[in-house]
Amino acid sequence: MLNVSNFRASERWYKDRFGFITSDEIAVSPEFSLGAFMRCDLGDTPTDHHTLFLAQAPGGPGFNHAAFEVGDLDDLMRGHNHLATAGRIQEWGVGRHVLGSQVFDYWRDPWGHKLEHWTDGDLFTAADGSRTATVADLLGVQWGPAMPATFG
Repeated sequence: MLNVSNFRASERWYKDRFGFITSDEIAVSPEFSLGAFMRCDLGDTPTDHHTLFLAQAPGGPGFNHAAFEVGDLDDLMRGHNHLATAGRIQEWGVGRHVLGSQVFDYWRDPWGHKLEHWTDGDLFTAADGSRTATVADLLGVQWGPAMPATFG
């Protein structure tokens, strides 16, 4: 996830250069969207809900977090237990996102960066099109703990 200073300009740049298509655009109002989950356009081949999320966040441009897919829920929980036993700092999880449906687990690395392990997300083809979502959808979970205030 990247925080950007101008969502629309950044969206255009990434779409023009990498051929991304929008899965879910996060609308704050009919006139303003703060970001979007974008996926690779593989035509009829299913691909992950998103490869990149761009957000025009209050803190300005910069790195937000990296996400790493793991094989399944067992792998995610094995990693969770390993990091917890090692005394690492958990940020958020385990839970399931509303948008994309990924089962997630967020941690902080020793330098304070957010890292996500995830599995079991939705797959889309180009024909599935795009949707408009709300900030509540973005921050919501199907199950698991609510997003902590420290996550921002």
